[in-house]
Amino acid sequence: MSRLSRDDLQPPSEASRHKVLKALDGLEGAEIALAAALNERRIQFDIIRRHVKGNDLAVDPSFMEGYAKSRDEFTQTINRFRAARHNFQRVIYEVAREEGLSIAATARAWGVSRQLVSRVLNEGPSDSIRE
Repeated sequence: MSRLSRDDLQPPSEASRHKVLKALDGLEGAEIALAAALNERRIQFDIIRRHVKGNDLAVDPSFMEGYAKSRDEFTQTINRFRAARHNFQRVIYEVAREEGLSIAATARAWGVSRQLVSRVLNEGPSDSIRE
């Protein structure tokens, strides 16, 4: 089996480049939001820790109201990140196919299984990700 060289590949169209950049921007935005949500969770855990260490209520009703809402928002943020990551994978695998890479070569290039590349290419934009 011969190795593919850059000369064997076709550059992506301008529209494909735009789709990759848009997907990458979406993934970056979701990652920034996830980092902020993780930081907020750390702050909440510190509050709970202080309550418990200070022999205060472990479950302070005034704090827990906001905590439940925050937990739901955190879950939604994780789901948005997963959807953005999945979208980026789908777009980048589609562009790799457009450039002439096989599923196996795409999988090797991205360090994932052929099955994953095939599944992502055969799914719609959000088939495997649910809010």
